[in-house]
Amino acid sequence: MELHYFPPKDAARRCVLSAESKAKLHAGKTLVLAVLAGAFLALAAAGSNAAQLAGAPRFVGGALFTGGLFMILLSGAELFTGNMLMSAAYLCQRVTIFSLLKNWILVYIGNAGGAVAVSLLLFSVTPYTRGFTESAEYLSGIVSAKAGMPLRDAFLLGILCNVLVCMAVYTSYAAKDVAGKLLAAFFPIWLFVTSGYEHCVANMFYLWPALQSGKLPQLLLHNLLPVTAGNAVGGITLACAFYFVFIRNTNKPQTETENSK
Repeated sequence: MELHYFPPKDAARRCVLSAESKAKLHAGKTLVLAVLAGAFLALAAAGSNAAQLAGAPRFVGGALFTGGLFMILLSGAELFTGNMLMSAAYLCQRVTIFSLLKNWILVYIGNAGGAVAVSLLLFSVTPYTRGFTESAEYLSGIVSAKAGMPLRDAFLLGILCNVLVCMAVYTSYAAKDVAGKLLAAFFPIWLFVTSGYEHCVANMFYLWPALQSGKLPQLLLHNLLPVTAGNAVGGITLACAFYFVFIRNTNKPQTETENSK
């Protein structure tokens, strides 16, 4: 009986092959794709916030936020949190530590640039900022909550978040068509947003409002830095688990695959 999806071991192999392609990508292309990913997630965050501001429950905002990852998956954009899965390729000795760190640094910078650019554009639109004063108050509340978050909480919520994000990316490798890819990614992302976990790239959307409100240093120290560390720990741990279960002591992948997330 033919399976309509790739089994876990094959999904892990596809993940490794994709990581090889990412590591070989030209720095300029990597940066552009990272900017796009940051912009996509910022747009998703804005839509999610708008829904909740209108009175929708958090799970509705979470469902809308999944659109950000959908755009990333289908466009081949580069997302820092999802690229933590590249650790499995390093354990397979398919990428070097230099190429791994180079990708992560470039993608993190690009994600930040894309997210801040979208945030700046949105807050430059008069109807968005002046026509809805409640929007500014709502975002101010989010910034204050994130800027005042205990370091331990931010770190742990970051771990939980990226376990789910990386599961979304990993399970998308098991899909054989677009519909399967999107369905596989939907529920883990929906779950992390609804649960209130912390995602460093999504939180980059709040850098500009934090700067305007004078809370940028607190947001960086109490949220973005510990959340980034937690996201890294969660994603790398999951990648290591997949390596030891599905890849170690087996034949290594031998062919290239498309550079999809």
